[in-house]
Amino acid sequence: MTLWDDPLQDMFVPTILATGDVFSIPNAASLHSEASGTAGCFESSTTGPRPSDMDLRQRTVTQDLVKDSRLAPRIHHRLGLAEICSSLRDFVGPYELLVAVYTAIQAHQYAYEQCRLLHQDISVGNILLYERPNAPAGARRIGLLSDWDLAETREQIEKPKGTQHFISGTWQFMSAVLQYMYDKPHELSDDLESFLHVLNWCALKYFPHSLSADKDGLASYFVTIYNTVELRRVGTNAMVPRETCTYEKFSRVRHGYSFVDGLPPSHPFTKVLNRLSKLCQRHYATLPIPPPSTLPNLVHRSVVEVPAKELPGARNRQTVVPPPRPPAQAVPDEPEATDIDSPLTSHAAFLAVFEELLHHTKWEGQESVLGKTDDQVPYYTMLRSLRTSDMCSTGRVAQTQA
Repeated sequence: MTLWDDPLQDMFVPTILATGDVFSIPNAASLHSEASGTAGCFESSTTGPRPSDMDLRQRTVTQDLVKDSRLAPRIHHRLGLAEICSSLRDFVGPYELLVAVYTAIQAHQYAYEQCRLLHQDISVGNILLYERPNAPAGARRIGLLSDWDLAETREQIEKPKGTQHFISGTWQFMSAVLQYMYDKPHELSDDLESFLHVLNWCALKYFPHSLSADKDGLASYFVTIYNTVELRRVGTNAMVPRETCTYEKFSRVRHGYSFVDGLPPSHPFTKVLNRLSKLCQRHYATLPIPPPSTLPNLVHRSVVEVPAKELPGARNRQTVVPPPRPPAQAVPDEPEATDIDSPLTSHAAFLAVFEELLHHTKWEGQESVLGKTDDQVPYYTMLRSLRTSDMCSTGRVAQTQA
């Protein structure tokens, strides 16, 4: 079974109309496209034959110019979809945001259980808002989970990859433990945690909270959590660094701390964040996490793909180290984790949270309590998908545009 065998309404993924690699020849005279598989620029009949050689596909040359074996060559590929969608950032309120993420998780579950595929790149950019025709008012837009180019089968993930370790995803939304623990494989739990980061990322940018009045403080906190890369030495070879997230991001997930303080405590959206945070905390309690004293030494800190001139107060510095954040607040009114087994071995626990708190009786009069604001952190919006190795020494981890 493939991911696109069933109708959209059962799966919540976009419908593919056409897909193919792009070919290019000097002096090309026409653009040729075929829904069956190939789109590209070809020579006219007066200048040469239509190519059939696969070497004519458009490819990146960066890996050849910089002589860096860690950079994989990329092929220009185009994809045509049936649905016309909006960015997730265009959501109108907390209910629509939760519905979009909920249906995206259902798409993820279908792919994982029916097709044995793990997406490995959950992000704000890869969840699309789609308005369903003839849908009832208030539930017309749902989320479609797109961009499956980094997805792998469970067999591919479990297969040994040699001595060079790779992680996949969009840096801002990767699970903290995947970024922090050396040689950890990408698992279902990592993608589920990424959905939580999507919600927290949107809440920090678009809902009023305790840092909304402090724009510089919010920007510094935001970049610390989501856009900062720490380069650390690993193992006995001091010349081998790898990228990690900040310890603050890791600690907040591990201990169930709130990422967004000051949201209305009784609001259904806040309750979703709190309960998902607790599920992740319970998962981390089952992991063999080393104590902080044994973590790799920090040797460098940088910001993911944000020009220094755009950072508040940066004054053209090349590396920005945000100021320390006040102690995190623990998520209230939840018991401490006592489970031996992780709740993130399936989608059930995550989906149950949405199914309970998206019920219409929970939302009577709540939409006006937590309204959407303009973007409160307009600087840090560049998102990139990547598959990067732990052998990087630059501190920059962006490779391909999301």
